[in-house]
Amino acid sequence: MTPGGVKGSTYLDKKWNLATILLFQSEKLLEGYPVKYELKENELEVKASNGIKILDTKNIKSLVWKDSITQEPKYFISGSEYTDEGTPLNGLLEVLSDGKVPLLKRNFVVVKAPDYVVGFDVGSRDTKIFKKSTYYYATGKVLAKITNKKSLLAAFGDDAGEMEKFMKANKLSTNDDRDLVMVFENYNNKFKE
Repeated sequence: MTPGGVKGSTYLDKKWNLATILLFQSEKLLEGYPVKYELKENELEVKASNGIKILDTKNIKSLVWKDSITQEPKYFISGSEYTDEGTPLNGLLEVLSDGKVPLLKRNFVVVKAPDYVVGFDVGSRDTKIFKKSTYYYATGKVLAKITNKKSLLAAFGDDAGEMEKFMKANKLSTNDDRDLVMVFENYNNKFKE
């Protein structure tokens, strides 16, 4: 019987991406280092001149990386400064839209163990790793999970009706990054000077 393997990756992005990292304790800025974010252990792998160093995400205040292929920047902030149902988060939160009501994304992995049954010769011998994400909006330092349209519209308070019309007119969904970003950018742009 052949042993199973591992399918999937625990990295947010398998490529090395050039980054700028702001540390909590020293407010020190580390610039120009290639990094990879390992989601399962909540660690940032930093490629330094003397090898790969591991940086625990609880020491990171913010992170900006430039995708090595698209050259698009991605922004991350520490989840430890926010609470979800009273519990501080660990790891980094990706900032999808910033403004009066920020849109944040928490990336994580789910590991599914092999489910092979020898007697019936069915199932998979492989360990499977799936990347998942949860979307939040922030009110101060408190996060509210976006699970459906109703929970999304709650972010906009008195402007919920207007935002619902905007979503309907543009056929926007709560299940798509780009659609959520469009909704929050539209709302947050109203408060920019």
